[in-house]
This record gives sequence, structure tokens and C-alpha cells, in this order.
Amino acid sequence: MTRPHHCRAALPLPNLRLRNRLSQRRPPTTPARPVRALAAPRERPPGTIRLDDRAGQALWEAYVHVKTQDPFLSYRQFSSQIILDGLTAHRRRQQRTL
Repeated sequence: MTRPHHCRAALPLPNLRLRNRLSQRRPPTTPARPVRALAAPRERPPGTIRLDDRAGQALWEAYVHVKTQDPFLSYRQFSSQIILDGLTAHRRRQQRTL
């Protein structure tokens, strides 16, 4: 039988000064290699996109607003359409600058 989480003994906190001194002694790490530089290219794009907080919040608020008008709309359908519309606008801006 395990004890409840509030009954477990507290672990000691790490010694931050020691950790800082040890990290200063380590040689610099090598830079990360480019994504998929040595591997075969993907056949399909990843299905997940990570957004920063501001963009994610704006996308969610827009979805909730539209969802009240179309109850069968999925978040995936909505966000896919927003991405495609944004890419179209991005390409138009690029063509204007050429």
C-alpha cells in the first residue's frame, strides 16, 4: 500500500551553487544539426503545429466564435482553412515584393 502524496518525505532541494559551478566547467556543446539533415525527407508533414500563446489564443477565440454559427465545424477543419488562407495571403505579399 502506498502512502498519499502529502505523507511522502520531502526530497532535499538541489544545491544550485554546485550545479552552477559544474555547468561552468563543461565544454561548450556542439550546435544542433539541421532538422532531418541526414535522414530521408518526410513523406507527409507533421500533424501537429505548435503556436505561440498569442496566436493560439487568437485562433481559439476565432474558432469559438465561428463554432456558434456552425456546430458541426471541427477545430481541425477550421484551423486548416485558416492556415490555407494565411498561406495564400503570404504568397500574394511575396509576389508584390518581387
